[in-house]
Amino acid sequence: MAPSHDDSRIEIFLNALSEGMTVENAKKDSSLNWKLLYLMRKNDKEFRKAWEMALEAGGRKQSRIKPVTKEHLQTFLEALGSGDSVIQAAEKTGISSSSFYKKRMRDPEFKALWKKAYQQRPRRWSRITEEECGIFLKAIREGKLLKDASKEANRHLSCFYRLKRHDIDFSIEWQRARMERMKRKHMGAGIKVQPSPRQTRIILTTERKEEDGHTELAKGPPKGKINTDS
Repeated sequence: MAPSHDDSRIEIFLNALSEGMTVENAKKDSSLNWKLLYLMRKNDKEFRKAWEMALEAGGRKQSRIKPVTKEHLQTFLEALGSGDSVIQAAEKTGISSSSFYKKRMRDPEFKALWKKAYQQRPRRWSRITEEECGIFLKAIREGKLLKDASKEANRHLSCFYRLKRHDIDFSIEWQRARMERMKRKHMGAGIKVQPSPRQTRIILTTERKEEDGHTELAKGPPKGKINTDS
């Protein structure tokens, strides 16, 4: 059962704030509930003023939430659509991300614009540069683990896996880098490393396409057996 709000409990709450306590601890000391406190602060100007004075007396200042303007919304949606995270987009506006989340909950139109901005975002794997690919593949050749190679390229490993699935050229370079790593690893032990049938099929298919003058490869190599005698 919720406690009734009398003057003594309110006084305990305000005194606790003036002594430097957090709002959470002051609430516990006064046995008042959140709903009642914030309802009183919203509807009672005197109580709201006393709350702010108590915070200042305790060395704490009441945080003031900046109003979200149309310019803020536009900047946020543009940043979101260009690939920024919610936090990064909010930082560009100078408004906390929680304000935009609350706006989305209350405004169906803004929610629809948010969804549209997300749909326009470029995929992370498509934003990987050639330089980052080179760093990643070089690290693999040097014998480093995939997760360490992706860290050196400053990209999440999942981005390279997606790029591998969509870009046959990168997939082939990945296979070649793995073969070089295996050769280096077993060279000292005198073990001869042979590519797997799948690796052989991919590499041979690519070389044949290059010889025929094709610059754009198909989505993937044919699944059938390749005649290597030609």
